[in-house]
Amino acid sequence: MKMNQFEILQIRELPSSIVRDDEVTKEEVAKSRLSFLIVFQHQEGNEAVALHVSLRYQVPDGAVLLQEGATLVAKIAGWKGMAKDEKSLRSNDIVISLVDYGLAFVGGMIYRHVTGTVLNSVLPPHMDAASIMQYVVIDAKNSQPVATES
Repeated sequence: MKMNQFEILQIRELPSSIVRDDEVTKEEVAKSRLSFLIVFQHQEGNEAVALHVSLRYQVPDGAVLLQEGATLVAKIAGWKGMAKDEKSLRSNDIVISLVDYGLAFVGGMIYRHVTGTVLNSVLPPHMDAASIMQYVVIDAKNSQPVATES
């Protein structure tokens, strides 16, 4: 990643959940599956973008063992001049770098919670952001009208 491709303006943790060691067996942990949700939001006329990353481990019966996520608000270098259609954003190196950063950040949050617990085997695998960009939800919002007093 080149320096100054994006600047993180704010990070907000999403509500998380984790089961306690006495509520889950090693067998259940071994059967758990990782799912993820990644949403990239931008708004016409706004230089800041939002990236929502959520990772969840759950067992086949649907019980959630661990859920962690964050919203990263960033300013992307050259955003004004970029093409903002889905195809262009999905292949944009800077957007891919931001998604990669978000995945690593949330992976670190998971590490913080599972270290020393029965869930320590559910650390997320490295997910190549370029490979998963086809699954990323891209949400373009219209600019919000400015309220005026009459």
